[in-house]
Amino acid sequence: ASDDVASVTLYSVHLEADESIKDMDMAEGARLFVFVKQPGGTPMPIAAVTVSAPFQWPLTVELSDLNSLNPEIKLSQFDQVEISAKISLSGDASDSSSQIEARPQIVTKEDQNIQLTLSQTTSP
Repeated sequence: ASDDVASVTLYSVHLEADESIKDMDMAEGARLFVFVKQPGGTPMPIAAVTVSAPFQWPLTVELSDLNSLNPEIKLSQFDQVEISAKISLSGDASDSSSQIEARPQIVTKEDQNIQLTLSQTTSP
């Protein structure tokens, strides 16, 4: 039953958004991305979760080995990870024009509940 182990939630990420973001009229194509990276490691995420608009704040994203991007590199192998989030109005994960982000947090396996708040990093 290795699938059961893979689906065990390692981190629960609770996402809140600033009022200015809650008031925004986001297109249906907008997507929220939660990224997990190795602190000081490669820019390539270890794991990622995507949530499509409309967003119901606050929202919770559960991260497990099922969210690992590379089957050889599992989220559970890391004692410490950096979790961040952003909203891409175009829905493209690599869209760098997105100004809505949550400051990355470095957490360990003991920190199972992570709170991130999305805010506009610069005014449009």
